[in-house]
Amino acid sequence: MNFLCPSCRTPLPIASASQSVSCPSCGVVVDLTGIDTAPGQARLWPQIDLATDTLGSFKLQSTLGAGGMGAVYAGTGPDGAPVAVKVLAPLLAAEPGLRERFKRETHALRALTHPGIVRILDEGEERGFCWYAMEKIDGSDLRVALRKGPLTINEVESLARALLQALSAVHEAGLVHRDIKPGNILMSAQGPKLCDFGIARFDGQATLTESAAILGSLRYMAPEQRWGKSSPLSDLYGVGVVLHETLWGGVPGEVTTDSRAVPKWLSDFVEKLSSTRPEDRPSSALEALRWLDVRKGRVRRQLMAAAAVVGIAVISILALRAPVVVPEEPVIVATIEPVDAGPVEVAPPVVVVETVAAPPFDAGVRSATPPFLGVKPMPPKPKPFPPKGKKERPGTSQ
Repeated sequence: MNFLCPSCRTPLPIASASQSVSCPSCGVVVDLTGIDTAPGQARLWPQIDLATDTLGSFKLQSTLGAGGMGAVYAGTGPDGAPVAVKVLAPLLAAEPGLRERFKRETHALRALTHPGIVRILDEGEERGFCWYAMEKIDGSDLRVALRKGPLTINEVESLARALLQALSAVHEAGLVHRDIKPGNILMSAQGPKLCDFGIARFDGQATLTESAAILGSLRYMAPEQRWGKSSPLSDLYGVGVVLHETLWGGVPGEVTTDSRAVPKWLSDFVEKLSSTRPEDRPSSALEALRWLDVRKGRVRRQLMAAAAVVGIAVISILALRAPVVVPEEPVIVATIEPVDAGPVEVAPPVVVVETVAAPPFDAGVRSATPPFLGVKPMPPKPKPFPPKGKKERPGTSQ
């Protein structure tokens, strides 16, 4: 095992466990004996490089990242599947109360099954190391994605919904994440996933040690959380600050919001979440989702109404400019045809109805004649039969 500088993670010179050494890179004095403070110099505990080591049934391979709460290693599980193993920093694991709370909360997180939360597979404690193994997500975190520039409006909205849905499950389980920041949001192919619940708390209280461990997250920390009190509303503040950075490239107070045109419903939503007053934020993650739907739905209805008005106006203009053509309709024609009765008396005429096509009537042409009812000419009236016993004289007829 190699000792690493807790500040810059540079390998430290070989020394006994009863000595203090200086980091050859950044100059920080690292106390190998325990927590102490020398006059004028900060003394920190070193982190231990566990690459190629084994914890439980998981084989560690390489370091994925490190922070104030510990280090994350890439590894493989007993079935050979890739995993990520989070190891609590020795500085924190040395506190019995924090170690027990870490194990209890990790056990509670294992019960959370949500597509927006990284799934925890196992947890344990051995050789003084507290750890948990979780599914390994293919893809980088949001911090890496933001290096390429702000996200699109649709991407920001999708991110907001995914985070709020995941936090709703976290808060329903009685947990508070307390460290919402781009580095703890993994951008997987299945969507954003929350990770690193190492400082999650049931009661929202914070100790001095825990607060010192997340100094790098102060930019995303709610004002009340900096004073040692956090709640689900503190997580909503973190979401608001993260969304602010995805839209304008920085957290509130660092950049101006006039550098990019953002829909008002979205800028209002981000402002509401990142309010410094907890009472001005939505009362829960679910309430934040409803608020987002109402604001966006109201704008959508306004746009649809405006589009309908424009469409009606365009249709009216085209109708006035173009001639109106009356569709062709069938014309009923009545004719009277005789019936050949042969040698008997003629039966009454029979009316035969036909349907013929009428010429179109163009209302735009004023000289056009209206549709008409056509009548075929009647045939000549048949001659009556002469009375019995009488012969018709030549040259006469009735």
